[in-house]
Amino acid sequence: MAKPFKVLVIYGIIRRPLRATTRDSLYSFEQYTNHKIYYYSLSRGQFPRYLMQVEFDLIIFHTSMAAHRWEGKTELEKYCRQIAYLTDLQTVKVILPQDEWLQTNLLCWLINEFKIDIVYSVAPQTEWSTIYHKLNRDKVKIKSTLTGFLDPGVIEKIQRELPKYNQRRKNTIGYRAKKSPPWLGKFGFKKGEIAKIFQEKTRQYGIENIDISTDPGDTFYGDVWYEFLLNSYYTIGIEGGSLVLDPDGEIMAKGVKFTSEHPEATYDEVEQNVFPGLDGSIQLKAISPRHLEACLTQTCQILVEGDYNGILNPNVHYIPLKEDYSNIDEVICSLDDDSRRIKIVKRAYEDVILSNKYTYE
Repeated sequence: MAKPFKVLVIYGIIRRPLRATTRDSLYSFEQYTNHKIYYYSLSRGQFPRYLMQVEFDLIIFHTSMAAHRWEGKTELEKYCRQIAYLTDLQTVKVILPQDEWLQTNLLCWLINEFKIDIVYSVAPQTEWSTIYHKLNRDKVKIKSTLTGFLDPGVIEKIQRELPKYNQRRKNTIGYRAKKSPPWLGKFGFKKGEIAKIFQEKTRQYGIENIDISTDPGDTFYGDVWYEFLLNSYYTIGIEGGSLVLDPDGEIMAKGVKFTSEHPEATYDEVEQNVFPGLDGSIQLKAISPRHLEACLTQTCQILVEGDYNGILNPNVHYIPLKEDYSNIDEVICSLDDDSRRIKIVKRAYEDVILSNKYTYE
């Protein structure tokens, strides 16, 4: 039997309690491998001496560590000084970045600084040359991955619960999302926009038991999120990502300033003043874990039409919503079609869950 690897996972300062998707991603390494996994959080301060004595075979820079570039170079450099010891280690190093439309130059700096060997990207391959133009592609390999997967333990738990919830659910539609700022571009802005539109339309049609919110205070943590999905016949959504490339964080900084000074500004006014002509400068759309989780809980998805990494197909795995919402009345009127809903959720469950293609294991 091969000797187990010694693997170090570097992760960022994470708000607790953890969201289920963050928890499942972070701890999948120790749950679903036979290797010796060491964890180090940037919240611990200076890199501990006892870890310096370990000869690691692999170092993983987790998504949560790479996400600290949102805070700018000064903050990221501060965190990097804590782990400066790792810079020149002759060990295979991997990074799992997301939000690859923001601070991409700083992301490249991080990869170069620590001599990272492999980048697992959630961006389409067509965008790699734009995002990672500061990397030596002869030295740094880029591979495709998803933004998240399903935890086998969670799958087993939900499968035991499904028969009870499939008899009756509380919500006609259940949805939670962070309201994206307009400087993410029109595509990113839709996360909050679809929430508002569905609230208005369902009210207009007199549809009851709608639980839709973009209020941060209504966020679900841990397994409560899965319970929410299990209690919803339908959920709405869109692919993750952005179509606005912000390589140095200048658009974000300008956007935050402008919206704070003009809180009532329309989307068009923000675009005109913050990023004129830049919407569409990158094509970064990706399926998110919540789409897989809805398949698991057999919650029928109403999704803005998209590719969804080729995993979900319209009228097969989800009910398609036109990008301009032109068919929303038709979609709303179909909510009482139980036979259609059941057919879609069963097909999504078979193709996504029973295929076992999309688990952390």
